[in-house]
Amino acid sequence: MEATISQRLDQLPVGKIHKSATILIGTALFFEFFEVFLTGVLASVLQNEF
Repeated sequence: MEATISQRLDQLPVGKIHKSATILIGTALFFEFFEVFLTGVLASVLQNEF
């Protein structure tokens, strides 16, 4: 019985480079969405202020 592609991918080991990339991408996305949220909040506050 041949393994499917998804089964072969599930059996691959997770290395240090994969964990580092996940942390790096997660941190970058956190700051990106934080900036978008902060811009939305500040825009509404400044619109009411001025």
